Amino acid sequence: MKELHADELKEIAEARKTESLLLFDNHLYNGSYYLGGYSAECAIKVLIALKMKEFIFPDKNFANAVWTHDLKKLIDKSAISKIFNNKVENDPEFSANWSKVNQWNESSRYEQIPVEKANDLINALYDVNKGIYTWLRNNW
Repeated sequence: MKELHADELKEIAEARKTESLLLFDNHLYNGSYYLGGYSAECAIKVLIALKMKEFIFPDKNFANAVWTHDLKKLIDKSAISKIFNNKVENDPEFSANWSKVNQWNESSRYEQIPVEKANDLINALYDVNKGIYTWLRNNW
């Protein structure tokens, strides 16, 4: 994978969100679920990219840790991990949404996703007030 600037990751995150919603609206729940998870992954990676300093060679452990699809591990390496975890601990609705989003993984591409599971993820990600993607995007 090539190097990506935070602005490129923002565009990719927004594209995955749009694609996820279009697929959901067209009853294509497997793809909607899969791309919805990737929108969250890219949104978190924006926050990681914004944390990086130009001309600083990253620590190998850090670099290896962020080359993952594990959303919790990515949150933990982001600049907003303490704020995010505090919100999860103190906001029950946000916490419930994070529980749904954090169940996503890249192997979902091999699953048949029921409409209810896709709907739960879409709502947990994109809810205007308590959505995980919405919150991440607001912190770019």
